[in-house]
Amino acid sequence: MSFDQFITITDYPKTVAGNFVLPNTLINCPVEGIGKSAFQNSPQLTSITFPDQITDIGDFAFENCPLLKTAIF
Repeated sequence: MSFDQFITITDYPKTVAGNFVLPNTLINCPVEGIGKSAFQNSPQLTSITFPDQITDIGDFAFENCPLLKTAIF
């Protein structure tokens, strides 16, 4: 399968707590990146799981996430 477009996650709901699993696709497009400051100031985020095709993580994407201890690639 060939894709013409890719998705970059640009924001995260700051009120969600615990583990966040990034989806492989959104709107039938592969999730390829995490935008600048996308998860910044997420006080209850404890872990994140990335899909295999992630190729870019923006600056400050996980800044000020004091409980974030685990990233699974």
